[in-house]
Amino acid sequence: MRFLFRKLFATIGLKYIPLVVLILILLQFAFGILKSTYIEFPLDKSLNPKASEHFVNAMQYKLMINKLHGIVDYDNVLMKPFLNKMNEEYEKGKALLPHNSAEDVYWYVILYRGIHGIGGIPDDYDMSMAYKSILSKEEYAEHYQEIINKIRRLATDDFNFDVPRITQYKYEFMVNLVDEVLLIIDSLKKIDEQIFLNQYYEKDIRDIYAYYIDFSQKYLQYANKQNENLVDFITNRIRLNEYILSFKIHQTRKANCDAQEYINLIENIKLLKQMSLKPEYKNQTFYYENIFNSIMIYESMIIADKYCPNLKEESVEVLKYFNPELETKLYKEQ
Repeated sequence: MRFLFRKLFATIGLKYIPLVVLILILLQFAFGILKSTYIEFPLDKSLNPKASEHFVNAMQYKLMINKLHGIVDYDNVLMKPFLNKMNEEYEKGKALLPHNSAEDVYWYVILYRGIHGIGGIPDDYDMSMAYKSILSKEEYAEHYQEIINKIRRLATDDFNFDVPRITQYKYEFMVNLVDEVLLIIDSLKKIDEQIFLNQYYEKDIRDIYAYYIDFSQKYLQYANKQNENLVDFITNRIRLNEYILSFKIHQTRKANCDAQEYINLIENIKLLKQMSLKPEYKNQTFYYENIFNSIMIYESMIIADKYCPNLKEESVEVLKYFNPELETKLYKEQ
């Protein structure tokens, strides 16, 4: 065996030795991947096994990409053949699905969220292929519409591939898609505050809220990390209600004191505060900080405090939960 390796390295030259070693490591890893993916995703559990087989093949390439990512960034030339094969298998699977199946949406999230940063920051903060980094303004707008469509399809069409690795993550993947929409709107808001006057975006957020609540009622109960996901559910209800309320306030130029969104907002903020004090939920600091450091939500509660007598008592209580530094920050922005 040693003789064979010496002969191989003498033939290809010293400069290619690291590449060959890397390929050998990946090939060794690949044998383990083949076994694990078919154990996690047995095709006899799928209603569309031919399509699912291609998606599982794509997942095998994704796992090799993950392994390689410990050495190089996603945009490195060594990544290209694996990314191309993953994309190819994903598209083949997608083409074989019936029109009323949303199975491709699940695989879209599991395959691409860590690479492109769907709903957050890419794996290991590698922004080399993040959508924010690689898409033009026009392409980003198209991407927004594609995510809206994926949320609608996942919520209304759904799909049946009855294995834990899918059922337990459906809720989390819906959250990733919802987060991606809010991230895009946040990016647009930084460029143009007038976005809240756009009824097109308002309708999208209203639709997403309805889809999210309905989907959560089905799949939140099956989600892994129940305590974390329950906190996440309340957090997302707060965020989505806040966006709908902000659209209302900007478009009507009124406080909208009787809006259902204000009632939902206050109820869920109170509930989140209560959860933060319970031992089983107190470690979910990321979610609490996300809400209680939000100047956007804080500003809506200030409006309720100043202009809504019917909400005065509750808004005063809720405002105590927020970071006191937000008052200074809001004053500077005004």
